[in-house]
Amino acid sequence: MISLAATAAISIDRCCVVICPYYYSANMKTKYVIIFIVSTWLCMAMIASLPLLGLQHYGLGEYTHIANNLQCWLNFNDRQSTRVIFFMAFSYVLLTISATVISYLIIFYVAWHKGIADTSVVGYISLRRSIRTTALIIGSNVACFIPALVALSTSYFTQMELPTSLIIASYLLTYFNSAVNPIIYASTNSIIRRRIKRHCYYYYTLPSLRKVAPYTNTAIRP
Repeated sequence: MISLAATAAISIDRCCVVICPYYYSANMKTKYVIIFIVSTWLCMAMIASLPLLGLQHYGLGEYTHIANNLQCWLNFNDRQSTRVIFFMAFSYVLLTISATVISYLIIFYVAWHKGIADTSVVGYISLRRSIRTTALIIGSNVACFIPALVALSTSYFTQMELPTSLIIASYLLTYFNSAVNPIIYASTNSIIRRRIKRHCYYYYTLPSLRKVAPYTNTAIRP
């Protein structure tokens, strides 16, 4: 849940930078980022704690073992006790994925027009980089969360028992997205790549420099 919110927030943030760069640089402050991060974690913690309150009679669900006791999660086959929490989770996943996809499509549209206007080699390289970044971000989100969304909807609306391996694979894909997103952002952002290289350089060269004997200015005796 937090991964989806962070991905959507980064996507909207990048979209605002591309559309209104001067307004963004003049009004975006560090405190707003901190407020968003703290509020997102608090909100997700509150939603995740709802099934622990014993309010399953109100449709807020209850954590239980599913998939042959391999995972502790909500049993969406019990439609009566999960009716509210299901629509909350379904709407949240759908909205965050839609926000991410729409934001990067807007970024791609702007980059496409700039690439067409700039017929130089630099413009072509920038356009190709934008296409690659857009495809990686949207592709990773769709590939990691759509299977879980489909499995969730199928088990809730049809009350059909899905294979255990399919349930485990669809939920594990959502965790995989959290691991692959930093790699995508680091590999497609030149500033982040330079900082990582600089950090690795200092990390591996400074210990060897410390081992060198310090220079002393003592006179050499004959």
